[in-house]
Amino acid sequence: MTCSKDKDGNISNAVNKDKDGNPVALSSDALQLVTAINDHSVKVEVSASIKATHTSTDRLMVGGAFIGSEITDKKATSPAGEEVYVVNAKQGINPNVLSAADEVHGKPGANTLHEATEAYYGALISQKSYKSSGPGSDTNPTCLAAHGAATPQSGEIRSRFLDKMGGPTPGMLPGVIYAVQFYVIDSKGKEVEIMRFK
Repeated sequence: MTCSKDKDGNISNAVNKDKDGNPVALSSDALQLVTAINDHSVKVEVSASIKATHTSTDRLMVGGAFIGSEITDKKATSPAGEEVYVVNAKQGINPNVLSAADEVHGKPGANTLHEATEAYYGALISQKSYKSSGPGSDTNPTCLAAHGAATPQSGEIRSRFLDKMGGPTPGMLPGVIYAVQFYVIDSKGKEVEIMRFK
């Protein structure tokens, strides 16, 4: 599949063909992206910044975050042929952090695809329930369900608090935490830092 972007930032897709002119079969992950692209009842806006450590709602962001989904008063036809309300969903990403984790796990693009499809599924949940959703959190049911429905991330991202000497700390006492470190484990069991926030 080849994706392209127009001058307004809208994404479209075309199916690639093999040497005999036959359509190349898409993976299940790619099919989820195609569904999202072709669903005109949902608009996903992905804001990317290589310097982003926080979302537009001032929450710490490790690579990507669900910003929310909003029901509009406009209607469109869903892929199932039903007339539904259009939903706008927003997602924030830091491409450098996402690709650093992807590289360690040998799955280029996996985390960015996860973030885009997470926003899409969050929008679908809002569309079905007719309830807008706020920013993602450990207690936001829409975000949690969308995270589970989205394409898989490239691998687990871990975190720990660091003290001023760079050593790990529980960080329960005031003034002890100096930074938060986010890292992944490579195939040889080595830790690879992908982001540090002070």
